[in-house]
Amino acid sequence: MTKIINWLKYYRASLIDGSRSEKNKIFSNLLQRSNSSLDSISENEMKVIWDDQKIVKFNFKPAPVTNLDDDFEALKNIPVEDDKLTEINKIEIAPVSITTVIEHGYTTGDTKLHYPFWIPAYVSKAGKLFPPKEGETPLFIRNYLEPNPRDLPTIALMEVLDKKLKNRDFNTSNWSSYWKDCEHFFKEVSGKYFKDYKDSEYHQFSICKLEESNTTRNILNLYNDLVFDKDAKKQRYPILEKVLEVKEETKNHNLSAIEIFLNPNHLGQMNGEFPLSLSQRIAFAQFTSKHNQKAFAINGPPGTGKTTILQSVIAISKNN
Repeated sequence: MTKIINWLKYYRASLIDGSRSEKNKIFSNLLQRSNSSLDSISENEMKVIWDDQKIVKFNFKPAPVTNLDDDFEALKNIPVEDDKLTEINKIEIAPVSITTVIEHGYTTGDTKLHYPFWIPAYVSKAGKLFPPKEGETPLFIRNYLEPNPRDLPTIALMEVLDKKLKNRDFNTSNWSSYWKDCEHFFKEVSGKYFKDYKDSEYHQFSICKLEESNTTRNILNLYNDLVFDKDAKKQRYPILEKVLEVKEETKNHNLSAIEIFLNPNHLGQMNGEFPLSLSQRIAFAQFTSKHNQKAFAINGPPGTGKTTILQSVIAISKNN
């Protein structure tokens, strides 16, 4: 199974490299604070950050109080859950920056700021910060991790990050705890605290719009489960084994019109509201034919009916 695990690691690393690219929508104005903790964003700063077109609403309920003694005063002070939805924007915060000297196209000695670490956050129009609620996690940009063939500064090893990410959950009960946990994670990976990157009178933070991909995050979680499972080397993945065979399988077979339109293996369908189109019937006939003994792949842009075919596959499996 070593071959399968190595391929899974390769797929995972490729996905990570693609998702950990440089941020594009960075606001030009840096936030300045006297320390390395960002507790809130001011009204003037929010005028630049807030986007009415990117409003999302969430219910931020207070964290439940536990382990109370039978003290009436303590019971009276339990916060009442607030069902009101709060309008927020999703942002990312870079608590550290590193610099390089630019030599090409600029005057030698000019410096460029790089932001190797980003913390996802939600912010209200009033500047109140909240931990994320949809599974977003802090991100190290791949360009600043070793090994790195590019001529860029690095702050940590990819190998260390992989180890620290394994089974890592973040405390999202409140903003203060979440920020401290993010800094602890940064220290685990890089060996430094946020404050170690302060190079002026103030600590500076960069803000960008959150560029999220739920699909990428979910696929990465799947790879993590497959690669880091304690019994990973004992597991068998029959579909992957077929996909990774050295001998290439014939992509398609010549089927007659009768095999396509009078398909004896088409035993069921989810419903008749969306019957299969010609191209779907051809693909479905290929899948159910006796020639298809290994892995079968269908690709196409959004809206071309891949999910509809999958429903028919599930239907015939159910009938079988």
